Amino acid sequence: MKEIRYKRNLYLYLFGSNTSVFGDVMLTTALALHIMKLTQSPKMFGSIIATAFIPRLILSIFSGAIVDRLDQKKVMIGLDLLRGFVLLGLMFINHLGLTVIVPLIIGFAMADTFFMPASISIVPRLFNKENIGTVNSLNQSIYSTFNVISPLIASVLLASGSLKLIIFIDAITFILSALAEMFFDVDTISNLKAKSNLIKDMGTGVKVIFSDIRVASLIGNGALTHLFLFSFIEVGMLSLLVVTFKTPEFHYGVLQGTISVSTILASLIALHQKDKRKIASHINIGIIGMIGAVFLFAPLGSNYFITWISNYSYLPVIYLSIGCFCMFLSFGYYGVFFKTFYQSEVPKEYLGRFSSIFMMLISLSRVLGMYIYGILFEQPKIIYPVLILAFGMTVKLIVHIPFLKAEGIYKTNKTSL
Repeated sequence: MKEIRYKRNLYLYLFGSNTSVFGDVMLTTALALHIMKLTQSPKMFGSIIATAFIPRLILSIFSGAIVDRLDQKKVMIGLDLLRGFVLLGLMFINHLGLTVIVPLIIGFAMADTFFMPASISIVPRLFNKENIGTVNSLNQSIYSTFNVISPLIASVLLASGSLKLIIFIDAITFILSALAEMFFDVDTISNLKAKSNLIKDMGTGVKVIFSDIRVASLIGNGALTHLFLFSFIEVGMLSLLVVTFKTPEFHYGVLQGTISVSTILASLIALHQKDKRKIASHINIGIIGMIGAVFLFAPLGSNYFITWISNYSYLPVIYLSIGCFCMFLSFGYYGVFFKTFYQSEVPKEYLGRFSSIFMMLISLSRVLGMYIYGILFEQPKIIYPVLILAFGMTVKLIVHIPFLKAEGIYKTNKTSL
């Protein structure tokens, strides 16, 4: 009976979470290209994207506590249906300029602020603790597979002027995702108090983080990832391809697809290696790999290299894709164990509050990161954002040391040396 329930939830979860991903990644890719083409400015692009994280920064203060008091399954269904029908409504708008796109980005960011804690909290209610690592690896593999296909399709469709078709596809995938979520078989939480004090619940989320040094270290590490790495990739790669090298739209789709291929490979490696060492060691390997990958972007600091690579049509996208492949091979490996740890160790009834605090830190990191990298990539010398990325990855390794100490790995490794 347990095996039947596990497989049923697994198929529904993988279908529900990844169906919407297919359309969502298409829309995200298309909007990023659309905004950069409209503005032709990394600084303005970074500022517009950063606005999406401001509502997350504000709402995430209490969103997790609210989600923990509600039925996470109903929250997910409601928000998926809402986003699906909003996108269908955009089909009747003639011109999709910044006056439409910016409110859309902000509105969807508000929905994500409540959807993400619900989607994180529901995993331990769908699967046993020993199955969560496997589920995360499978989910990331499928997610990454769609990430290979979606950006390529989006860039081709956008080049042919089919932004509304992309919006329609995303709307349908949101609705299909909601239908899958309706059939989730979730465990009940007996000590959930619908009438508990909201302020107290928010404080509990903070206590959950700082009561365990491993969790605090992990949260700090995640925030640094979004501050330095994701902001560098989101602003930098698009700016280099569209503004600096002036490549066709589908080159950005190729780069995004390459990132996804590396993440798929990382998930498969993680699935094979997960029982061979402790989670802290796996996370450490991923961070060291990310630091090493930074060096692949160092040539961007040379104007001679920029001029030389610009003379070849496909060399810019090939070079940047290689750098991103190596970076996200390490990040993907790190991400599987990062997610598995907090979903396994944080109590189920506190996961919503925990994830909302985490989201608040991520949002703050993204606002700062997108704005900073937007300014840096506007400058003639690209070496500065590369140096900032290298500094950030090094800080990540330092912040991970308390986790290693708590797990008893740092001391063991130091002694063996």
